[in-house]
Amino acid sequence: MGIDPGLDGGIALIDGEGKVVLLSVMPTLLTGKGGKRTLNIVALRKILLGNVEFVGDFEPADLICLERQQPYPSQGGVSNFTTGLGYGILLALIEGVWPLEIVGPKAWQKFYGIAGGEGQDVKAQALLVGRGLYPNIDFRATPRCKKAHSGLVDALLIARYGLSRHPAAQVEAKLAAAGPLKEAEE
Repeated sequence: MGIDPGLDGGIALIDGEGKVVLLSVMPTLLTGKGGKRTLNIVALRKILLGNVEFVGDFEPADLICLERQQPYPSQGGVSNFTTGLGYGILLALIEGVWPLEIVGPKAWQKFYGIAGGEGQDVKAQALLVGRGLYPNIDFRATPRCKKAHSGLVDALLIARYGLSRHPAAQVEAKLAAAGPLKEAEE
C-alpha cells in the first residue's frame, strides 16, 4: 500500500504483481465554515483493515509505504500544524499493526526518474509515469473532475516503489516475524 498523506493525498493498494486493488482519495470530513477539512479517521481505519463499502472486502496491505512529511517555512503555521496532525494520525493508525516504511518524496521520485528543480513540474512528470505504468487507470478523483488527482498518482507510484523494494517473499517474512495481528480488546 502506498499513502500520499495530507488532505489532498491518496491511498493505493496493489497486489504482488503491481495490479491495482484500491485507489482512493484521502477520506476527509468537513469541520466547519470555509470548507475546512480534517482526516476521516473511521474511513481511514476501514481502508487499512481492508473493508471499504464502495470496493468490497479485500486483503489488507502486507506493507505500507507512507510518504514522509515535514514542515516548510514557506507555509503558514496552521498549514504545517494540519500537515503534522494528519501525518501523526496515519502513523498512529499504522505503527505496530503493519510493517511500515517511511519513504522520502525524493527517493521514490528518483526511482522513476522524476526530477525536481527550477522549472520542473514534478506533479506533471509523476502523472506521465503513472499513465505509462497504468494506462487504464483513471486518476481523476471523481468522473466529474477534469484533471488527474495528484494524490492518487503519487500514492500509486509510492505503492509500486514499495513493491520494487520489498518483493512479496520479503514482506511475508516480515509478517511472519511480527507474529499474529491481535485486535485490541474492547
